Amino acid sequence: MNPSSFVAKLEAMLPKFNGKLYDGKLTTNEGAAAVNEAITFLKAQAAISEAMTWDQYLGFAAKDHTVAQGKTEETGHDSPDGTTMS
Repeated sequence: MNPSSFVAKLEAMLPKFNGKLYDGKLTTNEGAAAVNEAITFLKAQAAISEAMTWDQYLGFAAKDHTVAQGKTEETGHDSPDGTTMS
């Protein structure tokens, strides 16, 4: 997998920012600056030589975490119930 393969998708997001508002619907904390930072980072990364595979249980956990945070509009790695990733 080549991390820079995500750059085109991120670059396509940039015109949709108006300040911190994305696509007229989502208010972000950092706006396009965070996307530009991600693009710069990804361009500097080497390709990963090992194949990555999908883990359905990690996917379930991510979905559960997203649903839990969506109810409270929180972001980050800690869950609203105080559970942490560490």
